[in-house]
Amino acid sequence: MVQTATTTNASPEAIAEAIAEKHAAAVQFPAMMFADDAPVGWWCLTPRGEGREEEPATAWLGYRLLQPSWGRGYATEAVEAMLAWARREHGIRRFVASVSPTNAPSLAIVKEFGFVQ
Repeated sequence: MVQTATTTNASPEAIAEAIAEKHAAAVQFPAMMFADDAPVGWWCLTPRGEGREEEPATAWLGYRLLQPSWGRGYATEAVEAMLAWARREHGIRRFVASVSPTNAPSLAIVKEFGFVQ
């Protein structure tokens, strides 16, 4: 969706809205990041615990960067901001992320923020 939107020169607002609509049922806290009005990637937190086996105040963290944004520190910056916001505004204390074992940069990011395997 993001790649299609960017190739049609959609505005950052239109891209963010399209992602939020696409994931509205599953993603509770979507966020887009932009640099110089160009999309960098998306992040989301999906709360867990209500009626599920996970403990309360738990959220799944997900993110994806567009390839031109890799290696620029955007993922680290955004993960830090999302975790701080979720703790402060929603009392979320436990975060879960699923990272491919071959994605060394993402493994390093989640490790930096205290995630463990």
